[in-house]
Amino acid sequence: MAELTLLVPALRERLRDAARAVQPEGTALVRELARADVRITAWPGIERAIIGLFAPTPDTVAGVAGLSAAHDFASETGSAGWLRADPVYLHADATRIVMRDASTLHLEPSEAAALVGELNAAFAHEGVTFRCGQAPTRWYVQPAAADAPAIESPRDMHGHTIERQLGALRESGIWQRRLTVAQLVLHQSAVNRARVARGVPPVNSVWWWGGGPPARFTARPHVHAFGVDHLLESCCRAVGAQSPHSIAAVASSLSGELDTGAQLVLADIGPCELADFIHVIWRPALAALVERRLTRIVLRVRGVEWCVTRATRRRWWRRPARVMSVLETTPA
Repeated sequence: MAELTLLVPALRERLRDAARAVQPEGTALVRELARADVRITAWPGIERAIIGLFAPTPDTVAGVAGLSAAHDFASETGSAGWLRADPVYLHADATRIVMRDASTLHLEPSEAAALVGELNAAFAHEGVTFRCGQAPTRWYVQPAAADAPAIESPRDMHGHTIERQLGALRESGIWQRRLTVAQLVLHQSAVNRARVARGVPPVNSVWWWGGGPPARFTARPHVHAFGVDHLLESCCRAVGAQSPHSIAAVASSLSGELDTGAQLVLADIGPCELADFIHVIWRPALAALVERRLTRIVLRVRGVEWCVTRATRRRWWRRPARVMSVLETTPA
């Protein structure tokens, strides 16, 4: 029979509200999780968590650039030597610098193309080439030497100060200097002046991350993925699985016959509404478990993993307060 793994990081706060009875529609879900097997895990970050749906969770985000480049530039051979150079906005106040990732910048393809062109002109003498992926928010640079900085992704840095990453950046030598040059080029760009005039944040920096050889994946053609995320799609390509389906399609997939040994994975990375999760994902999954089309459901949120099976559902003596205790005592 098949298994289903749900990666829904933002659900943690919604579960906390449900356990407090702030969101009564989540009562049944909390009751199921109280009876489930639970495992406390260190949250690895979004990129590593997505890779962990397909392979052992890596220790760093090294190699993600090559993995996503294989998707963005599929017609080209080789995925080594890439470094992500994603556009970001660094907001400085009197005491700190906070990152906003590209998802908040509403960057147009024409703007991305113009900014990448200006960066290429500035770095042409160094033989360094910037490229834009299939989305205007994914930028790359080549060649990426072995001394490229090992720092976190913009998605995991979003809303956080960058100070804890500066040590690794300083140790990277030439890449710190290149970051300064790139920031100067972006500061002087007419594209950013126009953005500021429109009242939107400028792209005032790039962010080096994800360098190194891509992770090795074992072929897993029986994986069926659901979600809209470029890294999820890159992982499907790496394991030889079909491209991800929409999250809305999970109910119809669970209602039909599932291949023996099929592994279903779902990644819902954005903001999460509890009612939508229950209606679109949880109830169809639980029905498939009850009707023996699934052997188990694994739910992963930030810092916690629950495993629901038909056997765990019989633990009627476990109370919902158990869920609150887990959420209150484990770091997100």
